[in-house]
Amino acid sequence: MRLNISDKLSLKKVVSFNIITNLLVLLYSQVICDYFYFMSFIKIVPDIFNIITLIYVACFNTIHLKKGKICGIILLFFVIYALFSFAWSEGKLSDGIGRIRYILTGFWMFYCCTNYADSDLINKIMKILYVSIWIHTLLVVYQCFVLKVGIDISNGIFGFKEYNNAAQGIYCLALSVLGITSYMFKRTSRFKSMIMILLPCITCALSEIKAFYIEFAIVVLIVIFYCIKDGKKRNRILFIISIVIIGGIVAYQILLKIMPENLYAFSSLDSLIFYESWETGRAGGYGRFSQIQWVFSQAFSNDIMKTIFGLGILDKKEVIVYELSKTFFNFGAIGLILLISFFVTNIVILWKIKSKSMFKAVSICFSVVELISLFMWNATLNRMSYLGFMIIALGYCDTFSNCNEMKEEVRKCIS
Repeated sequence: MRLNISDKLSLKKVVSFNIITNLLVLLYSQVICDYFYFMSFIKIVPDIFNIITLIYVACFNTIHLKKGKICGIILLFFVIYALFSFAWSEGKLSDGIGRIRYILTGFWMFYCCTNYADSDLINKIMKILYVSIWIHTLLVVYQCFVLKVGIDISNGIFGFKEYNNAAQGIYCLALSVLGITSYMFKRTSRFKSMIMILLPCITCALSEIKAFYIEFAIVVLIVIFYCIKDGKKRNRILFIISIVIIGGIVAYQILLKIMPENLYAFSSLDSLIFYESWETGRAGGYGRFSQIQWVFSQAFSNDIMKTIFGLGILDKKEVIVYELSKTFFNFGAIGLILLISFFVTNIVILWKIKSKSMFKAVSICFSVVELISLFMWNATLNRMSYLGFMIIALGYCDTFSNCNEMKEEVRKCIS
């Protein structure tokens, strides 16, 4: 079916509405459900909208990859492999459906953003993320000091009844990356850039999310290295470094007050390894540094076929909590290589493009964030797949495009 101009505008509006709905439900559904349990049905609203939007897009016969084609194909192969794994998997069907739901959503968000995101949609996404950090910070402070629910479950917009540190950590990293890059490429003011860096540092300190600071430091180095050849950006680099140092000092002082006994993990590499060894000991030998070895020996019993193909999407072990080992456990070496290849390929493709931009930098940084998060958190192929693949897709919104007005419009994105 050939689309006329009005059809294209209508299609873009439907897809944009779907993306914004997914984002809002992701950010606010958990805290709403923690206060009002009967509202739990809102968590399936994105699924309904995704299905409707998919049917709508399919009716126009426009399902094809225009941008991010190589990464999209790799991700599609991963999705297909995950679906095929139902065939040889043993376990609860509900566990498999719950897991494939987020894998499909991640791919769908990447597809929609790479193919339909325009300056207006990017503007809305940026504003929602920026406004949400204020609400999130207020809620974290309220949960910590008024409700006194406990440090590990004071997760602001991500609720206060369950352990959602990984979700908060990924969101705060997304804000920090956007704050740094938007200032480096003159897309926002110093004040808003400071807010997007400092508030995540403060909230992650109040919730004792130590892994955030490791990833944040790496992101800062990547952005500096990405921009260092541009002499005009050196003053901005110095400003960002100064804000990062201030944020680090404030976060350290907060951590010193609320949980000083755990700060030794930052003192040296040996201390970090010792801290991890203690955590590993509690989990019977399973930990961040021993995930692959543990799955190979304990879950696969050194079986080569299981190592290659995994046990399938239905299989589940409660002790396996980090995404690296979850993917390896479910989908074997094939699935793990496909997932890692998606992030690595995205980094290589965007880095090689000579024309640098804010959104390419964002996508590169967040691909690195997701790679590291595979080892540290369960935040890649769960509900945070909405945000993760959306942010990565932004790297293609001003890539290989002749849409010059986007560059001007996006300048307004947090103003």
